[in-house]
Amino acid sequence: MTFFLAAVFFIIGCSSSGGTAGFSSEIAEYPDLAYIRGGTFIMGSPASETGRYDNELQHQVTLRSFYLGKYEVRQSEYAEVMETNPPNPSRRNMPADHVSWYDAITYCNRRSVKEGLTPAYTIEGTEARWNAQSDGYRLPTEAEWEYACRAGTVTRFSTGDDSRSLEGNANAADLTAKETYPAWEIDDFRDGYAETAPAGSFSPNPWGLYDMHGNLWEWCWDRYGDYSADPQSDPSGPSAGSSRVIRGGGWSNFSRSLRSAYRGHSAPTTKSATVGFRIARDLPHS
Repeated sequence: MTFFLAAVFFIIGCSSSGGTAGFSSEIAEYPDLAYIRGGTFIMGSPASETGRYDNELQHQVTLRSFYLGKYEVRQSEYAEVMETNPPNPSRRNMPADHVSWYDAITYCNRRSVKEGLTPAYTIEGTEARWNAQSDGYRLPTEAEWEYACRAGTVTRFSTGDDSRSLEGNANAADLTAKETYPAWEIDDFRDGYAETAPAGSFSPNPWGLYDMHGNLWEWCWDRYGDYSADPQSDPSGPSAGSSRVIRGGGWSNFSRSLRSAYRGHSAPTTKSATVGFRIARDLPHS
């Protein structure tokens, strides 16, 4: 089954439009957004992948094109939109952390209004509804996030299968420990940062997206739940559930959690020094 799925990905990935991405002139005034061309890919990980978990069931997903932030939302951007105290000048370019899922969707709505766009979310207390016809900012779905993180690759990371190929901000103590959780004295990534790194400090993935592996976990729209094995188009997660998906791993995590397929989740009220977000937008509707 694993071989079959890998073969399907090769055939679909090469023949679909999902193998390329770039910047779109349609929104040239937003240089921090990357145009992600839609396509079909295999989401999840094969049973043979080192460090995988059982919740990464492989399944075929087809996505329409969308825009995604090149960077995690920075502290200066967050403070301006949310009208909070501006960050220390030395932290302006740091990604915004201690942001709950509710904070993230509120930011999306407020930024949309600020820029004359239709807000993507209707928020009533702890309930939120997504208007899929909106042209406003939103969180990526879990499928969109993994598709963009993989950037056409089928390996554990967008840089390959070997965790030593990673360039990013994380505690990679397991690089020499073969994906086990070793004693803390084993060396970590020598990235020069004790905690969060400024946005864009490391090389982007093949589609021009920064910090998809490490730095901060990133909120997705979806509630957390088991995958279906059936092929899906533009999935947006279960209709019920108490936690929301976070992806990408953070500066305190080992490389196992930075894999393209790794699925984290947390209560939507969670505020942590290791969790932030990036924004998405749909293409203009005709």
